[in-house]
Amino acid sequence: FAMPNLAGLRVQAIPPGYTGLPDIDQRNQGDLTVPEGTPIQWTVNVSNGTGLRMRLNDAPLDVRAGAANTFHSNWVASKNTAYWLTPTGDGVTGDSLRHRIRVIRDGKPTIRVAEEADSTSRKRRHFTGSVQDDYGFSRLTFVWAFAEKVARTTTDEANATTTASQENEGRIELEVPTGRKGTFFHTWEMGAIDWREGDVLECWFEVWDNDGVRGAKMTRSGTTRIAAPSQDDIREERNETAQSIED
Repeated sequence: FAMPNLAGLRVQAIPPGYTGLPDIDQRNQGDLTVPEGTPIQWTVNVSNGTGLRMRLNDAPLDVRAGAANTFHSNWVASKNTAYWLTPTGDGVTGDSLRHRIRVIRDGKPTIRVAEEADSTSRKRRHFTGSVQDDYGFSRLTFVWAFAEKVARTTTDEANATTTASQENEGRIELEVPTGRKGTFFHTWEMGAIDWREGDVLECWFEVWDNDGVRGAKMTRSGTTRIAAPSQDDIREERNETAQSIED
């Protein structure tokens, strides 16, 4: 008496498009590793039997019968799991096969930034940074804000010449790096900001990944704090500039 058995197994998986990973199509190999959100389809051939049961951990998985003792099932990868394939016949059950699916979650991006003061102006800063992610990026921004701000008089506010000089914070969208890692450069011109002795500015960068399953995740760089130059600092800078012109 022939027992039901598994005659063939095909596993197909299509990783989410944003990952850039190739499709998976493997035969008679049930273990696989996929990103979270990957649709998986099983096609199983059964010999000497009339049915198939599939179990995902402790939960049954829906199985659809096809032609010539072929069965299909689908699942969208959400967590690490084991699954079992069990061929069945009229009142009999064949040996089960156990396989594992490893599901990789999209991690947060990383960012590193180095800052350098300008040699000619205390109101200019240069930044060099690098970013890295599992699959790519969707946004990169530079953000600044007043950490400390001395009180302004009504006359001071009225004399502000530009909208920029009255702002307490700002955000600049930068070019988004391509690929899974990249570098960027940014020069911050602070001349238009009403920045006075006693004020302290802080700035940082924010990078978002391109997670198409759970939504883009943001990582913030370390914060740089910059105290406004004193009047003595400004006079010294002007004298140095004038001296260099004379030389």
